Amino acid sequence: MWFKYIILNLKQTMQYKTDFLIGALPHLFSQVISIVFFRLILDVIPNIDGWTYHEILLIYGQSVLVFGLYSLFFGNLRNMKYYLFSGEFDIMRLRPIRTIRHVAIMSFQSNSIEQIVIGMAVISIAFTNLQIQFNLYRVAAFIYFCICGTLLLGGLSIISSAILLFTKGTFTPLTAILSMSDFTKYPLSIFGDAIQILFTWIIPIGFVSFYPSLFFLEDNWTFLVLAGIISLSLYLLGNVLFNYALSRYEGVSA
Repeated sequence: MWFKYIILNLKQTMQYKTDFLIGALPHLFSQVISIVFFRLILDVIPNIDGWTYHEILLIYGQSVLVFGLYSLFFGNLRNMKYYLFSGEFDIMRLRPIRTIRHVAIMSFQSNSIEQIVIGMAVISIAFTNLQIQFNLYRVAAFIYFCICGTLLLGGLSIISSAILLFTKGTFTPLTAILSMSDFTKYPLSIFGDAIQILFTWIIPIGFVSFYPSLFFLEDNWTFLVLAGIISLSLYLLGNVLFNYALSRYEGVSA
């Protein structure tokens, strides 16, 4: 049902192609500016902490792509607080579909398509210039990391939604977590030890783009294994916490 609803929303969005393209232009322009900014910096400094332009571009593209996939499948969880106070959440609870899934597909994030297309294009440029050859093994790994990154961000969003239920609509860390997304566009190794620990083990958004990119550059299986364990654990933990919070939820005015 989830995928069918997303496909239906895609078809509805593409009925207004002109509006879609006009809305996509500002986001496209923003991404181009960021890429040009990287290029200008690295024209002056050939590498940053050992990272070249196209290596950073690979991380950047992976970040944009995964956040696009996240927006497509889980982006509407950002509207959870609105649904609580508008009363729509109580209606969703009565329908024959898992509540968290219902919230996720309730509205379509059209900018997700732009992010996915831009991310794929940037990654293709990075792979070509880094002379990383695609084979069945790397294609499978690439798809795997995209799924892991999407589940990781989805898990963090579901945990945040559970916290919102526990606090009866007064607090969610989701906005703060998503505001850290810029860190996923750069090599994590250029930051201090505290930031590296934070984004590897506490809020592990390093597995959105940095560690997957390291896998393709170094062919290190450790990152492959850790990405799966951490993303799946967060996603399952999020669902357990949300179901528990939902069972105790009595409304925002209780």
